[in-house]
Amino acid sequence: MPKGLDPFQGRLLRAVFISGLVLSALISVPLGVLSVMSFIRSGLYREEDPRTVSWSRSLGEFDALAGAGADPDQLERILNRLEKRAEGVESRLSLLKRRRALSGRGSRFLNAYRDAARKAADDFPYSRPLAALAAAALVHDSPMIGIPAEELRKRILLLEDGASSPLVLAVRILQGDMRNIERARASPRLEALFSGAFPLVSGGMAAEEAEALIVNFAILDILNGDVREAAARIILADGGETIRARSPAFLRFAAEYYYDFGDPLRAAGIFSRLEGENALIREADSLWLAGYHEAAGNIWKALVSPERTADSAVQAASAAPAAPVSGAVRVRSLYNLAAVSDGAEAAAWLERLYAERGAGFTEPAGPGPHTDALRFGIIRYTRLLPLPQALAVLDDAALKTDPFLDLELLRRREELWIPGRVTGETWLLLGRHPGARELYRWAAWYFDHQREYGETSRLVRTAENRGINGPWLSLHRAISFIAEGNLDRAEEALSAVPESVWQAPANLGLIMEARRSPSAALSRYETAVSAMEKSGVNRAEAARLQLRIAGCFGVMGRPEESRRVLEYARDLDPENLTVQMELRRLTGAGRP
Repeated sequence: MPKGLDPFQGRLLRAVFISGLVLSALISVPLGVLSVMSFIRSGLYREEDPRTVSWSRSLGEFDALAGAGADPDQLERILNRLEKRAEGVESRLSLLKRRRALSGRGSRFLNAYRDAARKAADDFPYSRPLAALAAAALVHDSPMIGIPAEELRKRILLLEDGASSPLVLAVRILQGDMRNIERARASPRLEALFSGAFPLVSGGMAAEEAEALIVNFAILDILNGDVREAAARIILADGGETIRARSPAFLRFAAEYYYDFGDPLRAAGIFSRLEGENALIREADSLWLAGYHEAAGNIWKALVSPERTADSAVQAASAAPAAPVSGAVRVRSLYNLAAVSDGAEAAAWLERLYAERGAGFTEPAGPGPHTDALRFGIIRYTRLLPLPQALAVLDDAALKTDPFLDLELLRRREELWIPGRVTGETWLLLGRHPGARELYRWAAWYFDHQREYGETSRLVRTAENRGINGPWLSLHRAISFIAEGNLDRAEEALSAVPESVWQAPANLGLIMEARRSPSAALSRYETAVSAMEKSGVNRAEAARLQLRIAGCFGVMGRPEESRRVLEYARDLDPENLTVQMELRRLTGAGRP
């Protein structure tokens, strides 16, 4: 033992030393564990989260099933299970991508896609991608009926600026913000949306999206009355060789624009670059409007020729056969040829058009330019025939399914029947075509013309019960009230008719005359004259209106002005005997 060291102190030092070793060993174990954990977490060694592995594997299994053509109900059940496990925006986007692909399998899956997009956007209200998907899902393959406007506006609230401007713009257009110029101007941020979307045209946007944006710009320019700016946009996109790279949809829009706004020859040039018979017949229309009548006629004749072997005038010399021309194109071509011909030649084209009636009313289904051409071509054809032969043509069960041809048959029979029978047949006609609005307008005119005002009142009630309305209905209602002597109700009915319909102020003038107020009547008649001049003057109607004005001047003690008006009325309609008699009475002589 060293000198000076107490035995007790030595034992104490040994105990402390041993205790330190033990404590050091005890501490080193958790530190070692922590070091290993830290090493693992440092990234030098990483083990995948089992949840991540399971999610990725589930998506892969779903994609494999979808690629193998699995039952869509099974795929939807898998998506429903995965949706419950989705935790973030990225996982929701992955599921929505797959739901969108499934939405094409039926309306039920499309509705499920919409619901899932809505829920995801509600769960993450500040996610721009989910908001964009929710808005797009609402309008995808939808007629926009039953979609609350407020919900759409809420979805696009986050997307007003930046790369989503085209989507927001499309939604605004679908909502009707550009339905008319006043609404477009009042729409909040519409101009800003266009300004935000426009730079994207030259910023790497897909070609079809850029074209759609140019078209939207051009439409907005047209609504604003700036046709030149619209032309500048189209010309910029339609210049040089770039036109060949444009989509057929854009080329058709450009061609229709030039056709509508005064450059039919350029329209014909663009239509000639489009494939198909519809583009060819529009090319012929454009050439005719541009004054190239022979070229247009050659195209129409080629389209109706039984020996036709090519789809265009340029290809006509080719020996390669072409697909048969559709009934719609044959009908339109025959109608055009008849319209630009005279006499026997026109009758020959119309007779060929009449031969198309069988396939014509079923191809294509529904009304359209082709249906109108067939309908009015047959009417023109029958008016060239003697009455018995015309009645035999029109009294055909297939033709009478068309309301206008059925009406034409009644109008031709009117030449042989007494008015009472025509009235009864008119009601039978309306019963066969209860939804044909134009037949009700004709019937109202006919009843008023025959002074059968009781029938007019009944017709107005029937039309209202069947959901048919319009200014013309209020006008005929007012005429019935005037005939009954109920001037207050007549005036109330006429107040619902715009002054641009000249008959409304004209009938108000009659009411003012009945109330012995010639000054007020004169004001109404002058308004009617102005409206008539804007809508197109019917000289016989205009003469009758001037006769009423002359009567007002006479009552007001202004014979010179009355005489000048009567002379003007005589010039408008020299056959109006009432005007001549009033002029002779006023002057004491007059001309016959």
